[in-house]
Amino acid sequence: MEVAGQPKCGVTRVSNVIVELDQEPWTFAMQNREKILTFWNEQKSRQPHFYNGQVHVMTSWSVRDGETSSAIFIGKLVRTDFASYLYWKHSDTNLRSGVDFSGGAALVCRNSALLMVLSGAHTIAPGTLEFPSGFVDVSDFDDDKLNFNRHVEREVVEELAITKQQLGDPKQYLVSAADRVVQVLSIFKIETEGEEFTESWRRRSSSLRSEISDVVAIHHTDDLAGLPVQAHVKAAAAHLLSASLEKHLGCEWPSH
Repeated sequence: MEVAGQPKCGVTRVSNVIVELDQEPWTFAMQNREKILTFWNEQKSRQPHFYNGQVHVMTSWSVRDGETSSAIFIGKLVRTDFASYLYWKHSDTNLRSGVDFSGGAALVCRNSALLMVLSGAHTIAPGTLEFPSGFVDVSDFDDDKLNFNRHVEREVVEELAITKQQLGDPKQYLVSAADRVVQVLSIFKIETEGEEFTESWRRRSSSLRSEISDVVAIHHTDDLAGLPVQAHVKAAAAHLLSASLEKHLGCEWPSH
């Protein structure tokens, strides 16, 4: 469920993320099995690289104590397959059957630039500007509880070719919701400047992964102009770019 009193598109700062797995089968997938199979066969003929692995859909979510410094994001996920998820994304009947959820990372560089990525050719929406993020994996769970920090760390280390030591620990979390999509971002500070990181990444990734075509440094909201970007990403980026580093991370960069 969406947070009571919040607009359709909203950004909320939280101090903790608690997400659990519902072991019951996803009702939407059970009710649409034949339609999903037909749809999947059509998609595979167009995109043969698609893999029908296990993914997760969020069936409920809320923010507890949203107006306080101890606000907590609480959500519940159900496990399904990529074919069911993809049909759900394209279906007009998905409005009451869940929201698209992912964990991502807002990496704030020394010069206050945000490190963001452009999705690659083998993704659902090629060329879209995103925060480093990805599907929740089965390995991200400890029993029925999502290890959110491990989930985000896994995605960022893979996509940006950064070490866990360089990444460090998240300083805060940011929830961004719009158009039936909810993304929780871990906010990190990176001890480098934006362009320095992107140039280094491009040298290290001469053979680009299919999921990412480029890493870019975003300094101002004007940098978003002309780039395909989803509403929840745009809202979170605008929020982060409009506030000071001290507000986001509770610290200043060391002077040199």
